Amino acid sequence: MYSQTDTYQIILCVVTLGVTLTAGFLMGILTSEQWTRKTRPQKVRSRFL
Repeated sequence: MYSQTDTYQIILCVVTLGVTLTAGFLMGILTSEQWTRKTRPQKVRSRFL
């Protein structure tokens, strides 16, 4: 069976993984939005909409 320290370490690992994943996901969204804004002109975007 797990001791309490083991369970706390597992919870800590899961929490840190979740936080890093969400942070990376948000950063990826923000950087991709900035990249598309910089590279693509407004005319191209209006065609897709």
